[in-house]
Amino acid sequence: MMVNVLCSHSQNWTDIGNNNVLHGPTANVYALLPDTNQSRLFIAGCFSMANNQLLGHIVGFNGNNFEPVGQGVPSGITGVAFYKNELYACGPFYNMGDSGVHYITRFDGTNWYGVGQKPNNLIRNVKSFGEYLYAYGNFSSIGGKYTGKIAKWDGSEWHPLSNYLLNWVTDVELFNNEIYVCSNFKVYVLRFGSYTNIQRQFEYKNYLFASICSYKGKLYASGRVNSGKHSLLAFDGTNWDTIAIGPSGPLNQYNTWQMKVVDDKLFLFGRFNQVNGQPAGNIAWFDGKNWGTMNGGMNKEVYAVEKFGDYIYAGGQFDSAGGVPCKYIARWKISTNEQSPLIFPETTIFPNPFSQGVSVSLKGNCSGQVHELLLFDVKGVLIRRESTLGCEFYFNGEFLPRGIYLLRIQTGEDVATHRIVKN
Repeated sequence: MMVNVLCSHSQNWTDIGNNNVLHGPTANVYALLPDTNQSRLFIAGCFSMANNQLLGHIVGFNGNNFEPVGQGVPSGITGVAFYKNELYACGPFYNMGDSGVHYITRFDGTNWYGVGQKPNNLIRNVKSFGEYLYAYGNFSSIGGKYTGKIAKWDGSEWHPLSNYLLNWVTDVELFNNEIYVCSNFKVYVLRFGSYTNIQRQFEYKNYLFASICSYKGKLYASGRVNSGKHSLLAFDGTNWDTIAIGPSGPLNQYNTWQMKVVDDKLFLFGRFNQVNGQPAGNIAWFDGKNWGTMNGGMNKEVYAVEKFGDYIYAGGQFDSAGGVPCKYIARWKISTNEQSPLIFPETTIFPNPFSQGVSVSLKGNCSGQVHELLLFDVKGVLIRRESTLGCEFYFNGEFLPRGIYLLRIQTGEDVATHRIVKN
């Protein structure tokens, strides 16, 4: 599948602390979820404090202030979801409250309660599809009843999906009215009470996937990067298709930890420093045709992305976003121009590969405008920056050692990035 040149924009991330008037979470943020009426954004993680208040690992944020969510929970939260108008949260908490709640709890707007019988191990995340709430992780039974690593809750009791023993489940998704499960870095579909490994039918059986997401009529799968392989694939119900290179970073690490559709884009986030060969910082988006980065992204892992109001929020382990100090959570103002076409959609770079330098010719509305040129190595490190006028110019690369580089050409809010090779 052909994918257009990566697009980026000159906006930036901001801290939610309102110039240090408000102090955000004090440790990692693992989950974000807007309230059903969009009045507040639930922020959850391993923190216990926000704005110098003891808030029990989950807070509500109305865009200006933090609010407690009941008494919170006594330990970290790794996932949240709404089901039948109640807020569910899961994580490594154990013996919570008088009833000894284990690993999953629900909030009715006032208090936190248990959810049926107790799982025997960690619930990693929860998702709601139709009439059921799906819980998955590392447990194998609930209330002594075998479930495997995934079970569904109907509001009254837990039910196993199959008697097939899956390993640790990292994601679940509804696609074409069927449940797909990501387990042991493979993708399965649940049919007739059993799981089928859909990768065994295709050449992608050795790919290591950690996340799946339904987007624009396809099931996308992403995970660990192996040398020379794609890290984002799409499944249409019958066939797989490669989507360029996708996110990449250090080999033998699970680069894309999660995907989520936000603001009509497929966001990929986790631990990676490139996307489709271009510099990125642990977060990027894909709209089915173009890749996008967000001004350098974050300096450490991103665990959650959500839209709330006029912003896209990201939570994780980071303490810097787009070069701006932002601890564990940051937001990005959504612009109406964010998907505007590049001023210079057609760019000619010659020769490429090169030995001395490259001549760059821009087409479009480029005359009389200032263009900023930025040269990065393949690790995303900025090597050189200069400015120029006009539609044609020469970029001297004689000083460069042999290798692959990324030449970013920026005019105003529009950016085009090109891969160039020095012989």
